[in-house]
Amino acid sequence: MDRDVVEACLWLGEAAEVPRRASLLKAGEWHELTGTGEERAEVGDVADYLYEPDGAVIRAGLVAELAETLNARTGSEEIAYLYSDTLAESPFARRWKVGEVWPLHPKKLKPLLAERGIGRLTIKQRGTGIDPAALRRQLKLKGPNEATLVATRLAGDHVAILCAEV
Repeated sequence: MDRDVVEACLWLGEAAEVPRRASLLKAGEWHELTGTGEERAEVGDVADYLYEPDGAVIRAGLVAELAETLNARTGSEEIAYLYSDTLAESPFARRWKVGEVWPLHPKKLKPLLAERGIGRLTIKQRGTGIDPAALRRQLKLKGPNEATLVATRLAGDHVAILCAEV
């Protein structure tokens, strides 16, 4: 099923044409991303678009290779979220349009989300240690609008990125 990492393989000998490979089956079509796994993505600021690499890319250690194909950078060397000023299509990543970036403080987030009428919120997190379900309860959301909140680290700071999937 799309977005599920169902198996990791270790190829040896002649079968190992490349050091690392992420293979995806999406809508009946195979896609492959290859590389050494030794590259490091450029670190920089949040941009107009946030990309979340597929689990196969992360498991294969090919986040930097994906960043290169997307003309993207990461906000932290240890976090797999990627940011780019341009929107690109890739079977290897989900995409969000970045709206706003705030400090990750629940007491400050609650009124900001209320002002925007956000009652349904998907919370994704990497590198913060927060529990999305507990944060959702703290926010006591009300309103007709829907959004995604990405809790992550940028240059060592914990941030909340309000965005919408494209």
